[in-house]
Amino acid sequence: MVSSSETVFLGDHEAWDRITDRVAAAKKSPVLAAVAFIGIDAPEILPLKRGDVLVCDAGTRRIRSGATSVKALKKFHGSGVKVYDAPGLHAKVVVLRNRAFVGSGNASGNSRDRLSEACFETTDSTAIL
Repeated sequence: MVSSSETVFLGDHEAWDRITDRVAAAKKSPVLAAVAFIGIDAPEILPLKRGDVLVCDAGTRRIRSGATSVKALKKFHGSGVKVYDAPGLHAKVVVLRNRAFVGSGNASGNSRDRLSEACFETTDSTAIL
C-alpha cells in the first residue's frame, strides 16, 4: 500500500481553525503539544483531552506577565491532560497520530484572532515520527 503525504502552508486564522478542528477530532492516540504560552482561552483553541500532553512555559515570570494562564493550565490538568513546564520554551508544535503542525502561534485568543500567524501542516510520516 502506498501512502500519500502532504505538507501545506496555513496562514492567518486558518492555522488555529485547522489545529482546533484536528485536535478535537483526534480520538485514538494522544495529542502531543509543545506551545510556549497558554492563554486563558487555550482549552477552547487547543481542545486537549485526557491522556494528551501539553508542554509550555509555566514559569513564575510567564504567569505573572499573563503570557501563560493558571486558569487554563488548571482546566487542562482537571481534564486529564498531562501538563509539563519547560522554562524558556519557545516552541509551537502540535503532533497527532497522522499529522503535525509547526508554526508561530501561541495557544491564545490574541494569536488566533489578532495576529497573522504562519503554520505548516504535514502528513509526511518521516516528519511526524
